[in-house]
Amino acid sequence: MIQFLFVLLILTSHFVMAKPMKVILDPGHGGEDRGAEYFGVTEAKINLEVAKLLNEYLNSDQRFQAYLTRYKDINLTLEERSEFANTKNGDLFISLHANAFNQSLAKGVEFYFQNQLPPDEEVLYLANKENENKNGFVTSDWPLEPIADHDHLKPEVMSIIQDLQLNSRIRFSSQLAEFLNMHWKGITRPKKHAIKQAPFHVISHVMMPANLIEMGYLSNKKEAHNLNSPKYQKKIAKSIFEGLIKYKETIDKSPVNDLN
Repeated sequence: MIQFLFVLLILTSHFVMAKPMKVILDPGHGGEDRGAEYFGVTEAKINLEVAKLLNEYLNSDQRFQAYLTRYKDINLTLEERSEFANTKNGDLFISLHANAFNQSLAKGVEFYFQNQLPPDEEVLYLANKENENKNGFVTSDWPLEPIADHDHLKPEVMSIIQDLQLNSRIRFSSQLAEFLNMHWKGITRPKKHAIKQAPFHVISHVMMPANLIEMGYLSNKKEAHNLNSPKYQKKIAKSIFEGLIKYKETIDKSPVNDLN
């Protein structure tokens, strides 16, 4: 019974809080890794501009505390991004990207969170594309290591903690994606199946609920034009901000939090 309560305490202390929510914002790509480029629009630049706007929204609200993995056009490895988030002990991780496809009609936002099972071929291709860096492809490991080491616990208890932590992260990440999708105000409305699971490195190697947002398709001329617009970037950032507000309000109202 004592060990069960200890496991519950570990899980709830990380995911449920009434204090300011610490959000790690990760503008994908950067430096020599420019990401997708279409119609004179560069993904790395778009990701950074939206992330900066979202960072301002969050830090102007006392309910949040936000950090950027990069503040300028520099290259960071996938490991450096996830390590930064874990070192900051974030409550949420949001990685911002822009999509591309070999058919110019593809459009719309997509919200990804970690899965436990290998994805289908299409999603695996997309994950490999985002996981690619100058050293080649980086694969994801399932499941993650526990949030902290507890050497005094029995191996079977550690295994239970690890499974519960992973399941909790995935459940909270799924809930986060639902709120982000619900509050999206981009010109192209979310598709019916805009929420997906995939083994992207950055959302599989952070010890907190995480989403990777593909904000639109640069390979679509209209969406590339919109994504390059400061006015539209602000609209996207505000949409994500509103989704995060709703997510936090829901977490703060949880039964466990009422006991604090």
